Amino acid sequence: MRCQPSLEHLGVVYEDGTEAEMVANPEVHGLRLEVFLVAPKARLREVIGTTGDRTGVERFDLRGHDGSWHSRRAE
Repeated sequence: MRCQPSLEHLGVVYEDGTEAEMVANPEVHGLRLEVFLVAPKARLREVIGTTGDRTGVERFDLRGHDGSWHSRRAE
């Protein structure tokens, strides 16, 4: 996943509401790249990005993407 450098913390929220934080990586060419591995059967709800002081928040809803991925995987 890529994000703007002002977002210092990225987390994944699973469908059941549990969260896991991604490990921060350094900025490369104006972007920060994050890698996060999840189990194939995991159901994802959203990614949340916050600034260092946790005041700025950006959310990306993954339910449509995740549901589509799981339905194609079942074929």
